[in-house]
Amino acid sequence: MTTANTAPNEEARNLERIRQNFGRNGMYLFSGVGVGFRGRDFKSESDRVEGIELRTRWIVALWLPLIPIGSYRIRTSKRVASGGRTKRVLELFSEEPLAWRQVLRMWSLTVVGIAGMLVVYYLSW
Repeated sequence: MTTANTAPNEEARNLERIRQNFGRNGMYLFSGVGVGFRGRDFKSESDRVEGIELRTRWIVALWLPLIPIGSYRIRTSKRVASGGRTKRVLELFSEEPLAWRQVLRMWSLTVVGIAGMLVVYYLSW
């Protein structure tokens, strides 16, 4: 095999490994607690045109993002499942270095959210 042929095969194997580690859906939220995506950005203009978003996966509590797990290039779509229910489908393209701009933005919003909850709590006394 030549190097030109091994690079795409290696890339495909790497993407398959990432998909297996990622899970079938990548979002597991129950009553605001679990793992979910927050933040939305585009890595390039071609990604914007194709609808491929750079999103960060978080450990979430009370719908607030607490701990970033990783950033991914994904495309989301909705499909009608059996019984007429709509199901969100995530198409994973690649794992990216942690998107620190998204992380800092989400932590800022988390601090504002916690501060808001504390204000409501103390005003209710």
